Amino acid sequence: MTDELKFEPGMDLSHSDLRGRNLRNANLAGADLSWADLSEADLRSANLEKVDLSHAKLRGADLRGANLQQANLSKAGLQEVNLSSADLTGASLVQANLHEATCAETKFTLANLSGAYLGFAHLCEAVLGGADLSNCNLTKTDLREAFLFDADLTGVYYEEGPPDLRQIVFSSNTLRPDWLVFPDSAVQLETREEAAERVRREQKRAEWRRQVQSQE
Repeated sequence: MTDELKFEPGMDLSHSDLRGRNLRNANLAGADLSWADLSEADLRSANLEKVDLSHAKLRGADLRGANLQQANLSKAGLQEVNLSSADLTGASLVQANLHEATCAETKFTLANLSGAYLGFAHLCEAVLGGADLSNCNLTKTDLREAFLFDADLTGVYYEEGPPDLRQIVFSSNTLRPDWLVFPDSAVQLETREEAAERVRREQKRAEWRRQVQSQE
């Protein structure tokens, strides 16, 4: 159940104060939430497809399992958010701040994260196939087992410590600066068929884990 205000697709909620609101399962597809304050809001499994969240404040928000396909999160404040298992396919996160964000098994396929701050973020097993990560700050970013097939990592940098790239999956088309050496545990795939099969296996494994956890 959401709060008493009725939320509908396409609404103009720009500059709204929605701090701590219960928006779980809400359908806000296409809504304008630019500059809105959604800090600590519950947006689990919400439909936020093509939503404008540019410049929005989402610190500490729970977005697990949310649909954010083609959403605009440019320059959004996503510090400490939980985006685990969310779908951000084709989303724009240009210059977004994801400090200490949790993005385990999050789908960022073809997303634009250029210039984003990913310092101390947890992107373990995240799917970043074809994503633009150019000029991102990867200070101590956890990218273990992340899927970086055909991703663009040109211009990435770190300050206090390098990212954790153990067991990442990449291709010969994964662009990266000369200093970024992938560890021996990294897996290189060369065909899209191999990559697609790898993603399918990982998604099945993730779904099995979620089912087991829901029964505990």
